[in-house]
This record gives sequence, structure tokens and C-alpha cells, in this order.
Amino acid sequence: MPAPTTNFLTLNGHPLPLDPTDSDVSIESLGAQLGIRISARWPTLELVRTFRTAGLLPDYAAPEDLLDEPLVIRFSASKVFEQGLVPSGEFVIEEGKHRATHSPFYIDGLDYGLEFFGRLTLSDTEKPYVEIDGTLRRLYEEGEEFSLRARLHYDADGLQLEQYQFTSLEELRQIGPERVRLINLTDYDEAALPHWLADYTGVRDLYLGYRDYLSNGPLTSLPDWLAGWTKLESLSVYNYALAGLPNAIGELRQLKRLFFGNCTLTELPPSVWTLPHLEQLLLSHNQLSHLPAEINLPRLTYLDLNDNQLQTLPATLFSRSPNFRTLSIEQNDFRQLNATALAAVPEVRLEVEVRQRLAPKPPAAGGGDYDASAYHIGPARLAQLDAALSAAGIEGPAAAFFRATTTPAIGFRQEPIPTDYTRLGCHRFGGLPDLPAGHDYPRFGAEQRAYEFIAQLDCADLAPHQRYLPRTGFLFCFLSTFHDLYAGTKLDYPVALLQYHDVERSALRPGGPTFAELTTDDYFEAFGTEPVRADWGTPCYRGFDASATPTLGIAPTYPLASNVSLFGETLPSLSLLHDDKGLDEITTSEESYDHVCGGYGFSQHELPAVLAAHALGGDPTDYILLLEVKSRGDMQWGDAGELHLVIHKGALARRDFSRVFAGMYSS
Repeated sequence: MPAPTTNFLTLNGHPLPLDPTDSDVSIESLGAQLGIRISARWPTLELVRTFRTAGLLPDYAAPEDLLDEPLVIRFSASKVFEQGLVPSGEFVIEEGKHRATHSPFYIDGLDYGLEFFGRLTLSDTEKPYVEIDGTLRRLYEEGEEFSLRARLHYDADGLQLEQYQFTSLEELRQIGPERVRLINLTDYDEAALPHWLADYTGVRDLYLGYRDYLSNGPLTSLPDWLAGWTKLESLSVYNYALAGLPNAIGELRQLKRLFFGNCTLTELPPSVWTLPHLEQLLLSHNQLSHLPAEINLPRLTYLDLNDNQLQTLPATLFSRSPNFRTLSIEQNDFRQLNATALAAVPEVRLEVEVRQRLAPKPPAAGGGDYDASAYHIGPARLAQLDAALSAAGIEGPAAAFFRATTTPAIGFRQEPIPTDYTRLGCHRFGGLPDLPAGHDYPRFGAEQRAYEFIAQLDCADLAPHQRYLPRTGFLFCFLSTFHDLYAGTKLDYPVALLQYHDVERSALRPGGPTFAELTTDDYFEAFGTEPVRADWGTPCYRGFDASATPTLGIAPTYPLASNVSLFGETLPSLSLLHDDKGLDEITTSEESYDHVCGGYGFSQHELPAVLAAHALGGDPTDYILLLEVKSRGDMQWGDAGELHLVIHKGALARRDFSRVFAGMYSS
């Protein structure tokens, strides 16, 4: 029986015309898999209305608008060449995912609550095609099912196999060495690589990984014939107990990336440390106790030596790597480090307490002395804390820990409706600032984009609740853009801009009418809020006036193990801090507010003060989380996260806001 030759797509029995310019089977340039894309258009507005009534289409737009939106099916498949040069195989899709690999089966243009159940088949007939047959239905809901069928023929000879990542030995045998460039043998379960792979000398990228995290994979060695793979640019091996590495690795002079993670290595061949094109060397979770004295990696940018047994680092690692940008050396046994050499590397990932002991950064520029007692809670807050400790049944050393670390924080609650800018100089988050006369709205960069306004604080109103902020005047907080928080490069403008103006309220101008000319075009990225008034521009975020309340800044217990350097002499009691002691019951003080000044913030790892010490130098205890701005309204920091503005306490004491660390936590 001859193979079918007609392309089609039917939804619940209704044919939809395919768009041949947007439908194809190809090798994805990014995913390196076989990419399937089938696109169709709605033939009539009547059919759109019918499908919307039936629940197939979303209800957020009018049928007339949906008519212009295509229906697009997308799927990415691997291990499709195990039977020859033409892709073949059957993929069972359940709940919108491939049952074996969990690869998503996307359908764009339908109601998001619908999931596909069925099969996708790649036929290797004389005229190859992909066929889809199944149903759409809602999970966990009773309701109608809708049929979906499609077929698309394509030219298998036009597939760019050089862009495809081969993921099985069966595929490699079928294709032969001429067109193979990318190999990924995840969960490879043999003690050695087959010798016939030696002929695959055109390979540029080889990955061997084993995903059983309770034990190493069976591969114990790499072959000498790898020396013949002279075009190899990336070699990655993960979670195999290798007895050692062959000298052949050092013959691969085109290598740019070399990764041996969790491979029990005690040393590398000396020639590896002189590879002329190597940019990334990742050797985490091994057993390296030393590095060679002579290292010459002129193009090295990133070195990962986490979780080894190193005691020092050779000077040539730094002196002969002019492009060195990132060094990750946590969880080692360092006895000596060169502070000057480390200071020259833009990003060093090392436990703060180790760096302070062996190679401290210079004190933060603009640091200095401050009154430490200003950060201790007074009698009223101490009584509030003791009541919370008693209610949670916390006593002894654990209670002493909280008494020693709790700070005098301030919580802000936003008003329920956006500001109308009639309350001049009040606490405000988002919108536009009430800057003093004579001060223009701040801008940054060559394009002179407008800073995003984050908050303004009335210092006089906050004065009765703490002793570390200015007693009078107003503090204005701005952010260049969300994207600069982790730019990883040295910018020629501050990401967080803080302006302090010690003026009377009468010197301020109402932000809305004063900066009404600002529109979304002025910002790097705006969030499209409605203007407060029709004759005003659109601020980057909706503004909300806020009220302030004194509260407790309680150290979060979850990440204490990652913040040893922040809690100093209080740490002996940490052995008593366990989840079963009810400690989390008293850590909700900051959580009940929209925004917080003077608390700790939250992170699953290093807290904001520790990250600031990493970036700016000095001791984490010398920093204060000046403002924790949570995701509220248009302000969304990642996945409902927090924006952190951190300052050195000495700079704050001098009212110097010129150097502020800006970070973000998001789950």
C-alpha cells in the first residue's frame, strides 16, 4: 500500500489549512534535536467562535483577534536515526509530554488548560512524514475531548545532520563518521568506549554522563585514540570513577571547554595545563590535592575547582591567564592563598570566612566606623521578641542566638490603591518620586535611559523606630534595570542609585505632575501600566503610598549553614537550630510586610549581606540590608522574588550612598 501523500491538520474533525512557510521538520540549531513544527491558520471567523464556545480557544481575547493567531504544534525528538538516515520512531505523548523523556509537546494558540494525549510517529517511507493522532482534554476535570490529527511530509535529505546531537551508539553506527559532530551519551553504561568510534574524527563535542547520583558509572578510562579527534572543542565527562586521564587529552589542541566532574581524579596530564585555546576548565568534585607549578592557559576565562583537596594555588595560574574572569574554589582545604592575585580576578567564588582568613579583600571603599549599638534592638522590641520566643517554646542557647542577631527593622505596608501624588514626601514604592526642586530625574548609560524609581522614604517618620538612618530628609532609591542585577560585567553607571536629600518637605515637588513627560520609551524596559491621569505619561511601575511600622529583623533559620560568616560568635548555638524546634514560627515578622528596611531578607543560600561582602569586600557583619523590596503590583523580581539594596554601615553612618550593592532573590 503506497504511503499517504497529503499534508493536513484537523481539529475535532474540522480541517485547518497548513501554513507551508511556517511548517517544517529540521535539526534545531539550539536544541540539536529533530525539531517538528506544524502551523495552521483558522479558515473562518465562524469556526473560531465555534471552537471558543466549545472551550478550545482562550477567552482573554475577542474572536476577531484570535482569527489572526495561528495554531502551532512543536515537538523536539532525539534517538530518531537508530534505523537509518531517515528519522523514524513512535513517541507516546501523555499530559502534553513524551512518556519516556518528558519532552514537552507544545500547542500554541489553544486554551492553555488543554493537554494532548496520543502518538507522534516518524515514518521512514520513500516520502518521509510525521503524523500526529490523539485527543485534547483538561487534566483533573470532566469534560469533552477534542480530536487532533496532522500529517506533514518533509525532505529528509535536507536535514543538517552536522547540527544534530547523537545520543546512542545505535544512531552513530547507522550514520557513520562523516557527518557526526555532536555526541551525547548520557547514562553510558560500559567500562570503555568502543574502538570503532576512533574513526569519528570530525566530532567537535563529546559528552559522557551518568545520572545515578548514588554511585559512579562503569566507565573507568578514556582511550588513547582520542588523540586523533583533533577537531574536538568540548569534552565533558561526569560521574565516572576514572583511574586517570590519558596523555592524549593534551594532544587535543583545539579544546575550548574541558569538564571532568565527580570523576575521582587526583591529577591531570601536565599537557592539559598548556592547552592554547582552552577557555573553560571545570574540575569540581574530584580529589585534586595540588596543581602543577607551571600553568600556561592564555585563553582561560573560567576555572571551577570546587570540592577538591587543594591547599594553595600556583602563581602561574593568574600570571599567564590574562583573560581570567571567574574562579570557583569553594570546599577545599586551603592553607595559603595569594590575596593580590585573587583580587585581580573579577569573580571569585570562595567561602567568605576562608577568604577573610587567608586572602581578605580590602575593606569596602567608603566603609569606615559606625555605632554598632544602633543595630541592636531596644527594650520594647526585646520584649516583643521574648514573647515570640516563649510562644514558640524556644529557650536556652537557641533563644540567645535570636536575642543576639535580631535587628530593629521597619516594615512597610502599601495602600490598597495607587497613589494620586497628593501626599508629598510620604513613603512610596513605585510610580514617580517627589524630588526637590532643581533636581532632574536621574538617567544612565549612553542612551540616557531613565532609572526605574523604586522607593522614597521619609527619614523623619522613621527616626523614632531605629538609629541607623538619617534623622531628617528623604531617601530616594532607583534601579537602572532588572537585567543589570546580574550583568556580570563592570558597568560605567551604578545599578542601584540612592539619593539622599536633607531638605524640608516644602522643598519637594509632587512626582506625578513634575515628571509627567516620562513615558515607557524613556525606560530600558517598562511594564506598561496605565497613567494615573490621561494627560500624564506612563510610569515604569504603578506607585503606592505606604505606612511604616517598627518590627523585628529575625535571622531566617533555613540558610544558616550558608551564612556562617554573618553570625560570628553566636554560631556555637547553631547546633541546636533544627526545623523540629519550631524556629520557623518566629521568622514571619518580615514576611507580613510588603517591604522591609533593616532586616535580613531571605535566600536559600547566602543572605544579601554576605553577597555584598563578596562583591565589595569587608566583613558581612558590616553591611545592612537597607531595603528589601518584594514583588508587589508591577514590581516582579523574577518568580515573586525580592530586590535587595545593601550598604556598608560605615557609609550609612556618614550618609554616603554612593556605593550600594543591588541583588535579587527569586525561587
